[in-house]
Amino acid sequence: MAEFARAFITGSPVDRSLSPYIHHYWLQFYNLKGSYEAVSTSEESFPRFLANIGQKGFCGGNIAAPHKEAALALVARPTVEAASLGAVNMVWLEDGLLCGDNSNWQGFIANLDEYAAGWPGKTALILGAGPFIRAVIYALLQRGFTRLVLAGSTREPLKALADFFQSKTKARIEICALTNVNEVLPQAGLLVNTGGLAPAAASLFAGAVGDSPGQAEEAGIEPKPFDFMDFSRVKPGTIAAESVAQALPTPFLRAAAAAGLKTVDGLGMLLHQAAFGFERWFGQRPLVSPELRNYIAGIAARTSG
Repeated sequence: MAEFARAFITGSPVDRSLSPYIHHYWLQFYNLKGSYEAVSTSEESFPRFLANIGQKGFCGGNIAAPHKEAALALVARPTVEAASLGAVNMVWLEDGLLCGDNSNWQGFIANLDEYAAGWPGKTALILGAGPFIRAVIYALLQRGFTRLVLAGSTREPLKALADFFQSKTKARIEICALTNVNEVLPQAGLLVNTGGLAPAAASLFAGAVGDSPGQAEEAGIEPKPFDFMDFSRVKPGTIAAESVAQALPTPFLRAAAAAGLKTVDGLGMLLHQAAFGFERWFGQRPLVSPELRNYIAGIAARTSG
C-alpha cells in the first residue's frame, strides 16, 4: 500500500454522500495518511474514469448508483459474491488489474446482527427497487430465507431481479403488487424498505379515500407514505429494516415503529459496508463505534431534506 493512499466514491449524484465523512473520520482516528474523494461521473464518463483510476493516483474506491451493475462488466476480477448478486460497489487495483467486490450485502447483515440479533423468519417482504435491493436479496438468500416477496410500483424491474436470482437459488422469489402487500404481511418475519416508494404509496392511500390526494384532505385525512400497509397484520417479532441512511427516521420506519414493530435503520448498513473498503484501501480494519454512528447521524440530519 502506498504511503499516502487515495480512494474515492463515484456515482451520480455523490455530492451529498455520507461516505467521505465516514472515511475521513477513520483516517483521523487511526492517524493514517490518505484521502477519500467524491467524484461525480455520468453513465457516459464512468467507464473511462474507472479504467484510469491508477493513472489518476487512486488505489480504489466505492461505486455508487447508478453504476454498480455497469461496474461488474468493467472489472477484470470480480469476486464470486459480486458476480452472484450482479453488482460491484467497491474496486481496487491488484497486480495491475482492476478487482471488484460488493460489501453492501455484508453491511446489511452486520447491521441486523448488531441491532436485531437472531432476526427471525424465512419469509421477507422487500419494498421498492432502490440501489441496495440486489444486496438485500443476496444477503437474505445467504441467511437461508426460503421466500422473498418483492413489491414495488413498477413490475418490470422487479421481474428482472426475480428472474436473475431465481436462476441461482431454490428459494421462492415472488412479485407482489403494492395493493396486495397486506396479504403477505402475516407470513413475513422481516420487512425491508429499499426506497423509491413514497409517491406511489401516497397515491395508493389517496385512492382508498378518493380519486386524488386533494379528496383525501377534504375527507379530513392526511395521506402519508405507507398508510396503505396494515401493520396490525404482522406477526409478533416481525422486524422492519431500512436500507436508506439519510433522513432518519424514514417514513417507513416511523410507520413501523408507530405500530410497535422492532425497527433497524439503514445507517448501520452504510457504516458496516464502508469498513470493508476502508480496510482494503488503507490497511486498517476500522471499528464501527457508537461515536462514529452519532457523528454520521448528525451529519445526515443536517444534510437531508
